Amino acid sequence: MQVSEQFQVSFVDKDHAFIKRRADSVFGPSDTGLKLTMLFVIGVQNNQQGPKFNLYKQQIENSTTDSNDQVPLQSINLSGNTMILWNSRAFEYEILDSDAKTFMLFN
Repeated sequence: MQVSEQFQVSFVDKDHAFIKRRADSVFGPSDTGLKLTMLFVIGVQNNQQGPKFNLYKQQIENSTTDSNDQVPLQSINLSGNTMILWNSRAFEYEILDSDAKTFMLFN
């Protein structure tokens, strides 16, 4: 078991509001086991609509499904004081469509 003492503070600007779809690990020969990721939205400017958090089942290599055509398993509109915990090895995530500046803490 590995516990991280490192946190990443992220800023999503309304004019450049995205974190591209990604996963924090993979299956197969490069499998790193379970990885839990926590996202805590510290605040959204003027309590406006924050970005959208989309969660997808990770595509296994050699899959016939194009990941761009996949529908999110979960789509959450983020607002201040929102916390999400997920297995970022098994699920890909992206953050899109913000109407306001948003500050987030990742671990």
